[in-house]
Amino acid sequence: MASQSLWARASVAALKSAVLAVQEHGLRALCVTPVLAGTVKKNFPTVRVVAVLSYPLGCDSLAAKIFAAQ
Repeated sequence: MASQSLWARASVAALKSAVLAVQEHGLRALCVTPVLAGTVKKNFPTVRVVAVLSYPLGCDSLAAKIFAAQ
């Protein structure tokens, strides 16, 4: 469930499930890709949203991030 919320193509059901988990467990925020941050914030305004940063969607592999950093 939690990892699905990071996917750029997360389903609406997966996002709702992640939001419910955040609320249920009293977590500080839901981490999503940048392209989903606005959607989650708009539809769930009481949930704090954080985004991973990695061009373009935050879903790059570790190898790709290391290559980009070099």
